[in-house]
Amino acid sequence: MTLEILFNWPLGLDSARVSFGVPNIEDSKYHYRIGVVLDEEHGKIRYHKSNWISNGEAKKGIVFNVKRGDKVVIERKSKESQDTEARNIFDINKEWPNNAYGPNSVCRLWYF
Repeated sequence: MTLEILFNWPLGLDSARVSFGVPNIEDSKYHYRIGVVLDEEHGKIRYHKSNWISNGEAKKGIVFNVKRGDKVVIERKSKESQDTEARNIFDINKEWPNNAYGPNSVCRLWYF
């Protein structure tokens, strides 16, 4: 799957647009869950959907906005297992590029 974060969007609001989707060939083996840990709610994950989503559902794309202090959490598990296989946490503040300020936004991609 691909995670795309457009930093400083909308411009000047210390926020970012997060897009999750664009699967690759291996993704059909997995289910995914995406959530946000809000800056003011340390440790509490607010999942985008309450259940795990399939590769097909993820193809439709999931887009949402986060604030600079938030963290984005992506979990992956095999279709044959109930155990979470991988968890990736993206700290929006730590990942924030130096040139994403004022009238500039910066897009970054992650593949996993």
